[in-house]
Amino acid sequence: MSDIFAPLRDPDQVSSLPPAEVRRRGDRLRRRRAGLVLVGTAFAAATLVGGLSLLLGEPPSSDSGPVDSPGVESLIPPQLDLASGMSRIPERPTAHPGALKLLVCGETSAFAEGAIAHQFVRVSQGSDLSARGLSVYPDASTAEAAAAGLAAEFRGCPRFTDERGRTWTTTVRWAPEHGEPGWVVTRDGDGPGTRADFPDVVQIVRLGPNLLVVQEREVHGVAMEDLARWVRTQVGWLMDRQMCTMTEEGCAWRDDPDVLQPEGWGPLRLGRSSEDLDPSVEVDSSDAGECTTAEVAAGTGWFSGSGRLVSIEVPRDVTTPDGIGVGAGREQVLDTYPFEEVSGPVVLVRASATADYELTFTADRVTRLRLVDVGYDCSD
Repeated sequence: MSDIFAPLRDPDQVSSLPPAEVRRRGDRLRRRRAGLVLVGTAFAAATLVGGLSLLLGEPPSSDSGPVDSPGVESLIPPQLDLASGMSRIPERPTAHPGALKLLVCGETSAFAEGAIAHQFVRVSQGSDLSARGLSVYPDASTAEAAAAGLAAEFRGCPRFTDERGRTWTTTVRWAPEHGEPGWVVTRDGDGPGTRADFPDVVQIVRLGPNLLVVQEREVHGVAMEDLARWVRTQVGWLMDRQMCTMTEEGCAWRDDPDVLQPEGWGPLRLGRSSEDLDPSVEVDSSDAGECTTAEVAAGTGWFSGSGRLVSIEVPRDVTTPDGIGVGAGREQVLDTYPFEEVSGPVVLVRASATADYELTFTADRVTRLRLVDVGYDCSD
């Protein structure tokens, strides 16, 4: 496994983001009214990055992968997508079993030790970091104690000087924004000869016996308040779209027949065989190497050469869980999905770890909504 934190220890190895990605990040955050301006360069990053691994992220060693989970991963519903809403750059993010590691004043926090199940996802590009961790505890009181303990760890280290003489300042704010105990932690550093800060934000949210931790770090001129706003947006997204699967009430959109689910729509489910359909459903024939199709309740399913369902197109009145469907305007789509991938007239939005919503535009209006298997090929 490559050591993604090597550039943080060796500032000479740090490179700036490609110009296209810098512009993309600015566009993404501006849609959320964050007003971010990404102005980092290789020189600035090389000057400022050293010592970050002592405080802001996971331990800077080759064992910075997952901590073995002592619990049963089935406690986390398989349909929960912890990476939902994360950027696809530099690669499609994937959640892994294990606990998220956080350093506080150079020491690894023990907040996850009492949990019985874990998941984490981490995406690093250069010196920027996006990380999320979900821990499940035996009961709500244990989770609340873990959350309060983590906040106390941060609060107990208001100032810290790293090995390069840079002073880091930490503030902790009580933020029960989702009806449960929660905290927002902000950390930045400065030192002799430097003016730019390294904004790092960690938001801690408890939901019943579950603890969600979201961390973002940007080193390209992003203001702390803007980064905190972006983290708050991510937490809200996860609470509305994913964490509801951890509650007794569940997610309301999961029971809506007019919502294109991440797994499919009606009897059309990605990955199923054409043989699984009701015998009354007629599957059209086509030339070799092309997908065959099936019409079901005004929807259309595409089957690969091996007979596996790889794409589903839905009618006009069916939408994504966020109300986006045929007729939606481009600005509405891009504002709803600031983490989208745009390819000409097509916008891809992550639906799950293995599927995307594909929105096709004509004259800045959505004219087709499909659920597609990631990287599908009709000849498969």
